[in-house]
Amino acid sequence: MLTPAINLPFNRYVLKFNKLFTHVILRRLRLPFFIFFNQLYLLVFEGSMPKLQKVLSSIVTLATVFSFSGFGLVASAEAAQLTNASIVMSSSIAGATGVSHQILFDIASGGNNLQEVDLQYSTTPSGSATMPTNLALGASSLDGSANSGNAASSDATSNWALDKTNSATGLLKLTRTAGAVAVTTSEAYQFTINGIGNNDETSACDAVANSDSCFIRITTKTTTGGTVLDTSTISYTVVDAVQVTATVDPILTFTVTGVSGTSLQDSSNVGSGTGVTTTSTTLPFANVTVGTPKIAQQQLNTETNDNNGYFVYGKFITTGNVVMKGLAVTSNVISKFIGSASNATWASPKAWASPTGTTQNINSAWLGVRTSDTDVANFGTTNFYAPPDVLNDTVTGQAVSKSTGPDNGTSPIYVTFKIEANAFQPADQYAGTWQYNVVPSY
Repeated sequence: MLTPAINLPFNRYVLKFNKLFTHVILRRLRLPFFIFFNQLYLLVFEGSMPKLQKVLSSIVTLATVFSFSGFGLVASAEAAQLTNASIVMSSSIAGATGVSHQILFDIASGGNNLQEVDLQYSTTPSGSATMPTNLALGASSLDGSANSGNAASSDATSNWALDKTNSATGLLKLTRTAGAVAVTTSEAYQFTINGIGNNDETSACDAVANSDSCFIRITTKTTTGGTVLDTSTISYTVVDAVQVTATVDPILTFTVTGVSGTSLQDSSNVGSGTGVTTTSTTLPFANVTVGTPKIAQQQLNTETNDNNGYFVYGKFITTGNVVMKGLAVTSNVISKFIGSASNATWASPKAWASPTGTTQNINSAWLGVRTSDTDVANFGTTNFYAPPDVLNDTVTGQAVSKSTGPDNGTSPIYVTFKIEANAFQPADQYAGTWQYNVVPSY
């Protein structure tokens, strides 16, 4: 086995090399030390001591140059990352105008001063900054209102101003006009910038078709244009507006329901008489005793979403003053109620009275109608009735129910029919036809 001869001068170089290797090579240059040891082995065991001394001397010189010449061997300070950095947008719709961007972040490097905050809008998170397509910052302004919040708990927004000099390149600068302020670690800042026009969704920030996620590079500085304090990059997304359309169909539902003769509604107003049970299509008064009124009733429910409401009209399909005719003798008739003074009209109902006629088939039997709908005038008084329209009176008939707006149909209206005959009315079976006509007001 060959053992290299190592003299004392070499030992001195070895000690010097060991210190240099540990401090400069491993800690600074971080060269793969196995390569270095390989070269050292060759020099030592090949007996090239002078060459080794020359190499070690050169390394010492080179390390000294690197250590003090600014070649990056001495670690430089790097800006810290802002914490809790985020953006809140009043609208994320691509191309929207008059949008507010609220920028929020917490200071990372406490114990320093703060005087400038740069906001660089960019299509990329790093590298050369390119402003997103159609982003509009020229009309932006710093919101100093109370609801936008202070810049920080110890710093009012009124101390800051917005510099838009380079807004055409996507750069907004917030400068503290009151001078630099000392900040603490985790101190929360927020700035609301109004009047921004969002970029469109084709800004090339990403490859997504209907949206674009772009970036804002935030840089805080100790003085205006001075030393960088903290940095952060946040992203925001604009999206195409989602158009939501729907057509609500018009609805009109009219329901007629019979009422039990023993459970008459609007009972405090219909007056005295014997109740009869009806159906949706029949008013079966049956046998009418002279001098004893009979009362029939139907329930109406109308549902519509028409903004202008509706009218429900009613009339008898007969002519003249006649509402019902005899089946055995067609000249026998039951007349429209006109009241004791013969002056009742639909617009002016009158209190029910027994028929006043003293000649057969001329006001010897009456039929009157009333409605519980308070929107139809003058029927609020107890026992008031009006003469119903017949075929030749009006085209539609008279309103028995109406609404001036939408109606969900849950509040029923009751139409009441009262009939009475006196001793001059001929005995016969009588029949007539009543109709409803629903007219929406579209």
